[in-house]
This record gives sequence, structure tokens and C-alpha cells, in this order.
Amino acid sequence: KSLQIKDKSNREINNMLSRLADMQNKNGSFGWWRNNGCNDRMTIYAMEISYMALRDGYINNIFDASKNYITQHFTSLNTSDQLYALHVLLSAGVSDATALKAFRKMTTDNLNTTDRIYFYQNKLKLKDTVSRQDLYSILLDINQKVQRPYYDNFFYDARADLFKAYALFSQTAYGQEFTRLFKKKLINGQLEKNLNTFSKARMIE
Repeated sequence: KSLQIKDKSNREINNMLSRLADMQNKNGSFGWWRNNGCNDRMTIYAMEISYMALRDGYINNIFDASKNYITQHFTSLNTSDQLYALHVLLSAGVSDATALKAFRKMTTDNLNTTDRIYFYQNKLKLKDTVSRQDLYSILLDINQKVQRPYYDNFFYDARADLFKAYALFSQTAYGQEFTRLFKKKLINGQLEKNLNTFSKARMIE
């Protein structure tokens, strides 16, 4: 995943980061709006976006501030947010003992499709074994849900799950099977209909 922008002085990216910094609370968290409390999921999302910008050469303090907030409050996050947060932390090369300890105690029991994707992505990043059966179960879930209408909660949108899962499957021997099953839907634009902004961002990535 990359912002795919070579010019590090790109005005739009820098303006976006400035707006994002202006919305960040003093404790490093984010709400849905400026000065609108704290939302853990939104904070993790902002942490992910600011890390991607930082990785691509766009200097910002947003990532460190949001990372510090998340790691300090990790044990108070719900399981879903813990899985997403650990995914971002591992992607950024951050090893947090508290987060890893919490993850090692997790199982896939009662996890929704989105959370299971992050669960197995985390296992792969930690060099743990992920079975073909585990990946196939996610594949079946996505295939059943991907034609559902627009989701109000975009963080758990079934089509966003499809594009997130591609990053998981493409790194495994199961990548060809995943591509085969969804290639026609991707090529004919079937999956682009009624995408929310979050899903469009995942598709572009």
C-alpha cells in the first residue's frame, strides 16, 4: 500500500495532514469531529493514515501522538479495536508488549469477518502459522456478504473487507484461488457500485 505520490511537497497531502492535526485532541485521540470527544476506532484509523503518510515521506506528528494514546489505552479497547490497532502497530514496526500479550490470548470465536481478517493478518506478520482452512472460511464469508447493500458502519463494510482481505490472501498460496473467485467481479466493476468512501480507499490501495 502506498500513497503513490512522488512529490513530497504535494500541497493536497500536506493540507490534509494539517486538517487532520487540527482535529486531533491534546491527548492524541480523535473524535468524529473536531473537539467532539474520543472515538477509539477513528483514532486507530487516523494512526494508520498518518503512518502511511509518514512512510511515504510526509513528516507529521500525528502518528506518534495517536500511537502513544492507543498503546497507553490498549487494554481498555474492545477486541475489535485491539485487533485493528495491533495490525497498524505491526505494519509500522512497533512492538508493544501489552498489545502482543492481549493478542496471544485471543481466539476467533465470535469474531466477525472484519476482525478475523485482522486476526490472521496479525498472525502472518508475527510469523505464526495460518491454515488454508482458516483462510477459506474468510473467503466464504466474504463471498456471502459482498453483495449486501451499503453499510452504515463503514469500518465493517463487506466490500471493504474484500479489499482488505486481498492483502492477506495475496501473500499466501491461496492467492490464486482468491483472485479466481473474485476476478470477474473486480473486472466488470460489479464491486464498485454503491461503494462508500472507506471501501473506495481500500480498493485503490
